[in-house]
Amino acid sequence: RAAHGEASGEGKCAAVYEAGVQPLPRTGRQDLQVRLMLSVLSSIFVLVPFCYVPAAFATQVVRERASGSTHLQLLSGARVTLYWLSTYLADLIAYVVLAALVMCVLLAYGEPSLVGDKQTAAALFGHIIIYGLAVLPQTYAISLAFDSPSSAQISLILIHLVGGFLLVILHLVMTQLERTKATAALLVWIWRVFPPFNFGEGL
Repeated sequence: RAAHGEASGEGKCAAVYEAGVQPLPRTGRQDLQVRLMLSVLSSIFVLVPFCYVPAAFATQVVRERASGSTHLQLLSGARVTLYWLSTYLADLIAYVVLAALVMCVLLAYGEPSLVGDKQTAAALFGHIIIYGLAVLPQTYAISLAFDSPSSAQISLILIHLVGGFLLVILHLVMTQLERTKATAALLVWIWRVFPPFNFGEGL
């Protein structure tokens, strides 16, 4: 708009121009795309930390084996089955506590795609628990290849990041391309061997 008036007491006309932008409202399709992107990002923010969690449980198992503690327990009469069962149950209890704390944070944040209602929140909590049930035994099996707790932790973090994050992104990209859609349908059965991939795909 232009405003006219006297400038410095003289009869000259001074004009002032102001520009404004009024964007059009988003369409329903655009709102859906925004919600989809936010839900994908929130799922990634949940997925990545849970790639680190199983590696933390492997360090104690490797440390006991490297120090000879496991060997002494077995020599003392402890059964191998009871040793692994007690280790699994102890780690599972700690994992359930961690999962409950994560759910409290998500409920406080209130992301609709994750905890929008009671049914969604319950499904997410069950999904997290099932992931723990599956990933802990695989973590124990992989940890047998290491003698150093730090090496085991770093290697397992990388394995779970590749299996849970990179493979999920790769699968999403491949399913969107016509040339790789059929290949993705075949490779997904190999990726399902990794619990982090199933966890990420479920999110």
